[in-house]
Amino acid sequence: MSRENPLVSVCVVTYNSSEFIIETLESIKKQTYSNIELIISDDCSSDDTIDVCKQWIDECRNLFVNVLLITTPANTGTAGNANRGLAACHGEWVKYIGGDDILLPDAIENYYNYVKVHRNVFALFSDCIEFRNRLEDNDFRLQRVALRNFAFRKSITAQSQHRILSKTYFGLGATFFCAKKVLVDVGGFDERFPLIDDYPLFIKITKYGYKLHLIPIVAVYKRVHIESVSHARSADSIYSKAIVLCVNEYKLLYKRESLDFFWRVMLSFSIFLYCNVISSGNTNKSLKCKIYYYIQRLFDPFNWYSKVVNILDLVYSIFGVYKWRKI
Repeated sequence: MSRENPLVSVCVVTYNSSEFIIETLESIKKQTYSNIELIISDDCSSDDTIDVCKQWIDECRNLFVNVLLITTPANTGTAGNANRGLAACHGEWVKYIGGDDILLPDAIENYYNYVKVHRNVFALFSDCIEFRNRLEDNDFRLQRVALRNFAFRKSITAQSQHRILSKTYFGLGATFFCAKKVLVDVGGFDERFPLIDDYPLFIKITKYGYKLHLIPIVAVYKRVHIESVSHARSADSIYSKAIVLCVNEYKLLYKRESLDFFWRVMLSFSIFLYCNVISSGNTNKSLKCKIYYYIQRLFDPFNWYSKVVNILDLVYSIFGVYKWRKI
């Protein structure tokens, strides 16, 4: 793999993104890194996303090494959409971005400079800025990668990261930058979970022995939609739509497959606790739901595991055990 000015494929995954897709594409056009291929993969949008993209491509095609717009006759979810984009990528490195997120101008250059120096790095995250609706609203919040001191310490192995990920999430999908060969080696995104793309992928990557790394910069502005799968919930619901989906439909299978017997038993107990809340209406207006929710928070072994590793992360931070590599 060449680390001297390699081709980077920026893969934009879109679905009904017409309102904001131009901001995303313009942020890619303004990259200080020049050797970029642009792939736009649309998941059967019902708005005019495709027409907007085609018009922009006609005006800006010559600014990229290659430009490709992929369409599909049926909606498959984010995992399938990302895999179609991956199949079309020619770059040695791939940067996925949602059709409403924004890359900082030096994002790709910073990713590249890091992997150029650290030749054992094939998958990494950065921090991001979350914002609601439009940039002009100035509603910003710094989103830092969780467990940044413990899960990304120099001495940790991919196997140890895998054990952590099988029990609690860390990483930021919006900031993920990865060698294409890694994505191909692990079989791409798991389409058994159409709407939960990043978490199962990170579990697979570490399972295959690739360590996840963190570059301590902000590279992405991530737009937060209240109605999105990951955030959607009614005013009185306890769990978001994403949690209900993972428990009811996916049965947290992406976790179960990586756990030993003891933790599989614990996962079954955890799902039972979640299901008590969900089957009782998933509403904070119900006393029964609230009681089940407090029981889940108190007795779920995965909650306790998460608390323990977060305490370890704080300890590593306080005592400066982990030292950031210089970019």
